Amino acid sequence: MKYSTTKEIEEVIRRAFEIDRLLPPVFANKTRGSTLGSVVDIPDTLRSLDDLAEDPRLQYATAEDLEIWNMVMFTWLPCVSLLEREIIRCRCRNMGWKRIARHLCQRKFADRELYRTTLWRTFQDGLRTILTKN
Repeated sequence: MKYSTTKEIEEVIRRAFEIDRLLPPVFANKTRGSTLGSVVDIPDTLRSLDDLAEDPRLQYATAEDLEIWNMVMFTWLPCVSLLEREIIRCRCRNMGWKRIARHLCQRKFADRELYRTTLWRTFQDGLRTILTKN
């Protein structure tokens, strides 16, 4: 599918990261939280409808979602530089510019906290690169 604007590209990438949260983890992390949650299992007949609607186990990714996820993760994101990729990843996961600047500095992507305008410009450059290679 061809996209004509960077806004459309951004929306598709945001959707891909939403799909990424629905996919099962690569490995089970047993160190997080208590093990009581894995021992106690409340049957669905005793749970409220709101609890059932919010249960992440019951949300599934469709075949179309997986195609979008594959396209973004394996075609679009590898074609941009490492810094642009990290900025796009953080911004499309709804992180603010200041938090992105601190994240890049902590993870050694940048040697100092970058200005918001620099981050925005780099974000737009990455989206334009994806658009031209699309």
